[in-house]
Amino acid sequence: MRAFLELKKDDLRFVINFHSNGNSFIWPFNGRENNDIERRAPGVLAIMKDIVNHAQFPADVKSGNSFEVIKETVGGDADDYITATYGIPSVTSELGVMSQFVNDWVIRSKEDAYDILSQNTKWVDYVFTHLPSYKE
Repeated sequence: MRAFLELKKDDLRFVINFHSNGNSFIWPFNGRENNDIERRAPGVLAIMKDIVNHAQFPADVKSGNSFEVIKETVGGDADDYITATYGIPSVTSELGVMSQFVNDWVIRSKEDAYDILSQNTKWVDYVFTHLPSYKE
């Protein structure tokens, strides 16, 4: 992954790290209760807030850094590395159902999987249509 990022760093406008545990949109920097994202990556917080405020997310999605979303400080996420090292806005998107958060979440049927993916394509489409403005 690091080699790919190094090779494509000038072409990438945004990175989404998809996971399947809950329903959240988690941005850097996850190892801090008082997120210092604006100091460490000026402008990235505005991008994240633009996406949250204008994209169509599923109704129960939570957003923020990991402390804001799950009340845990998690350090060393891929988003932290990508944003800090390359200046590329990066986010972890947890796709799932909040009532099945953490250890209980498993996909129960292909219909559930399709529904979850369908609900999340709307915000992903928003990111893709706004990519040119996210890294000038």
